[in-house]
Amino acid sequence: MSGNNFQELVKVNFDQLFLFLDSQEFFYRFETCLRKIYFFDSAKLSESQSSSIQKYCAHPFLQILAGEGAYSLILQIISGLKSDVKGETEIFGQYKKFHEDYKSQLSIKRRSCYLPKHLEQLSSDCKFLRDKHIQKWGSQSYGSLSRKLLDKERPVLLLGSGQLAKEIAPWLSQINEKFLVIRQIPKTNEEFQEFRQIQEHQLADVSCYGNYEAEISKEMNLIIAAPVSNDYLEEKFLKKIKVNKIIDWRGEARLFQNAKNNYFHLDEVKQMLLESEQSLQHKISLVKEEIDLILQKHRNKMTLFPWGWDDICA
Repeated sequence: MSGNNFQELVKVNFDQLFLFLDSQEFFYRFETCLRKIYFFDSAKLSESQSSSIQKYCAHPFLQILAGEGAYSLILQIISGLKSDVKGETEIFGQYKKFHEDYKSQLSIKRRSCYLPKHLEQLSSDCKFLRDKHIQKWGSQSYGSLSRKLLDKERPVLLLGSGQLAKEIAPWLSQINEKFLVIRQIPKTNEEFQEFRQIQEHQLADVSCYGNYEAEISKEMNLIIAAPVSNDYLEEKFLKKIKVNKIIDWRGEARLFQNAKNNYFHLDEVKQMLLESEQSLQHKISLVKEEIDLILQKHRNKMTLFPWGWDDICA
């Protein structure tokens, strides 16, 4: 089987799995830039559900975890230990939003008996780890790194209005000319209040930039914080505006395959952080030891809820 055929097969299998999981009651999805994680209570599954899950999760890229292994993995993920930028703050914000959505949208009757307790405890344990260890590492976030790489004197164009863009936006407060690219509906989020919103079809029309029309004649900085294609970027942006620097926070896609002085992809940023990450390895090991202590503490309480661990498909 060729590489392309294998990738297509994997995509089809993943799509089928996600459609199946999203259609099931008592399955709750937490999605990050790198992962889709489903929480569920195995005690509530029917035989057909269990059979389907086992069939899909036989794939080497998928796994089902339960008990302490599941709890430890999720705690490491939301603490930022598994992120490309170690200790980054955005993912904990994503988890807190998932947790709040879970609490607000689901009735008590539909909730798993034990899952709310675990989700609440994960938030508490992550906050403890960040307060005691990770916050002392300094600013390790996509927003802080974007600010370090940008020129404050140049206008910045932010592409994206999802969770990642919301996390980046406050870090750009010192830049006067800020523009948010939107599709159609204006964004009313508090994070984007300082941004002038431009619809994508207006990018080449300098009159749409209001008082900043003169500034647009300068080269702009572009931050890509949305899962868009290279063709989209070429057609909508690079052919219409002058670009000075591009910060590309997409995971796999690259606008330019070769390194450029004015193009920073996630891969290049990871390389820039390599030395600092090496110095963090000892600190990361301390956090993992702390997680082991947390698990021991919870283990001592498990006599009250001997079947209280929910399963996680990651």
